[in-house]
Amino acid sequence: QYHFSPYWEISVFKKLWSFFMKSSFINIILDTLAIQISEKEEFMGECPICYCSINNKDCKLDCGHCFHKECLLEYFKNKNYNNTSDSIVLDCPYCRHKILEF
Repeated sequence: QYHFSPYWEISVFKKLWSFFMKSSFINIILDTLAIQISEKEEFMGECPICYCSINNKDCKLDCGHCFHKECLLEYFKNKNYNNTSDSIVLDCPYCRHKILEF
């Protein structure tokens, strides 16, 4: 039976997190969970992360908030890096609505 220190567990978690949060993995998650803004919506607004204008090529989350895909990629890559709990939560950067938890 092995007994690992909390420091070791956090270290392994951070290494695994950096592996899973590579752009390709996050892209797969975003392609699955985010909805592209439809042309019918004619959404005129700005991304709450970078404050640049949003157009129909950007994405919308379940909660209805819209972001640039690149902004969400960076947010999710950095979101849970220092997390010490057992679960990883991907949520809306604006309202914290849970999108995915694992």
